[in-house]
Amino acid sequence: SVYPLVYEQGGKEYLIDLRHQNWEVPYSITLTKFIHEKHPGMGMASNFESRVIKTEDGVEQDIAIRMNEPMRHLGYTFFQSSFSEDPRTGITSSTFAVVKNPADEFPLYAMIVVTFGMALHFCLMLSRHLTTQRGQRAS
Repeated sequence: SVYPLVYEQGGKEYLIDLRHQNWEVPYSITLTKFIHEKHPGMGMASNFESRVIKTEDGVEQDIAIRMNEPMRHLGYTFFQSSFSEDPRTGITSSTFAVVKNPADEFPLYAMIVVTFGMALHFCLMLSRHLTTQRGQRAS
């Protein structure tokens, strides 16, 4: 194995080892139903959908996590990654890719700032236009 990477500098030995970091999310997710739809006449999936219950502080919320519609909450994003079904028992499980992204809301904040700036610019231009129109009528 090549891990951990050993690096020597100035007579000292340094070990470098990259690992996945595990986070415990501040709420629980329970799978209640899994839906797997296929394109008609083909074996290709058209939709994976997991119906889950998110429990946070004793409050339950029914949520759908689909292929291109992840669940976003408190900086965590749950993507529908894959699923498995045991043919013997019929038990279905759903696999999610979970990403912690603190910058997830930045596009929303950027749009709010841009909208405010455009509204401000519009109001300034309207004010300038109305002032010019009053000046032309007075002369």
